[in-house]
Amino acid sequence: MENRIKIINLNPLSRYLTDNTLESLINKQFNPSKTAQNGLNFVTKEEENNLLKKDQPEEILNVFRLIYILLNEDYKDITPQKIIENLNTKIFARMGVENISKINF
Repeated sequence: MENRIKIINLNPLSRYLTDNTLESLINKQFNPSKTAQNGLNFVTKEEENNLLKKDQPEEILNVFRLIYILLNEDYKDITPQKIIENLNTKIFARMGVENISKINF
């Protein structure tokens, strides 16, 4: 048991686990770059409605799950077929925005 503890303590990443700045970095508000924000301006309500009409591959659903995470919203109980629709109808309405380009991360 003692040898195992020594191995873990020698891990080069272990110094980050006790660093006081780690918590502040994790809890820091996400601010997209100007380029990313400009890219979001091309995502219109019409484009989001088009997404709702089509079956989406897992990669696209993962992007929307990431948006839920960035917004600190729970998505685990939402079926994959409804994850975009729920964001579009409930989350955006609660936040008072029309589409994803209007969200202030």
